[in-house]
Amino acid sequence: DKPGTDVGLIGTAHPPKGKSLDKFFVWLGVSNDSTVILRKSIQVFGKRTYVADKRGVVPGPSAIAGPTLLTYPRCYGGRIESTEPGSFAEEPFNPIGRGFAKDLSTLVGTDAHVLEPVTEQGVTVHASHGCFAPIPADFEPRRSRAGTYDQEWAKKRAPIKPRDFDALHNSWATPGMHAREPLEGTETFEVAGVLPEGLWRFTLPDYTPIFESHLGGAWRRHPTHLDSVLIDADARVVELTWRAAIVLPDPWELLGRIRVWSEKTLPREVLDSSPSARTSQLAPSP
Repeated sequence: DKPGTDVGLIGTAHPPKGKSLDKFFVWLGVSNDSTVILRKSIQVFGKRTYVADKRGVVPGPSAIAGPTLLTYPRCYGGRIESTEPGSFAEEPFNPIGRGFAKDLSTLVGTDAHVLEPVTEQGVTVHASHGCFAPIPADFEPRRSRAGTYDQEWAKKRAPIKPRDFDALHNSWATPGMHAREPLEGTETFEVAGVLPEGLWRFTLPDYTPIFESHLGGAWRRHPTHLDSVLIDADARVVELTWRAAIVLPDPWELLGRIRVWSEKTLPREVLDSSPSARTSQLAPSP
């Protein structure tokens, strides 16, 4: 179970063509009829190290920024292993990042994080969420939504989920990229800073699959919604996933068949994997 639609982006950030900058922006926006549904921006810096100055221990000056992978190891975070077995300290929002330390002086001279989220419309984003990639289930905020797996749960409820389980635990979108109301599948997406050519703009195809199961001699249709949109900027591929749930009968063998089909046809260019088709909707950088 998962409400709404997750939107994610993986790939490489590219600085504006022909410009030499120490930082630049990448942003992802989703809109419908000029109404913004989702939007998130990040800053991408060139290589930099942690320095100590009057502000404390902070990232130092940035070198010229180049192509940069949009991954969590390049965001703020980290983990510190202890000499005691099983003992450690970590940034729960991103245990694989850079910059987390009990003693900040130990960071001086080490590589600093180069991806930072941008505060927009007064909404503060956690420093660890400097990219658009899916969040693993053991990272916050997903981790604390999993519920309480204690002795009482083990004795009285296992293997059913805890009563305090939050379905948003199943949402992998970085904060700001989850639409609580499912996307219709006809929205316009704009992505800046991930293609050398410039702005990438595309509209999702007007297409929804139909899920049906055959039970008791009749076909039954099941509700579905657009579960996720994952953009792979390097491959120039957009992956759409729909979600449906079918309650198994007792005995489950009574469920004869499941079929997935659609009353609509996808345009040929949507299914065409050739490079020319993938670049057909590129727009020049503003």
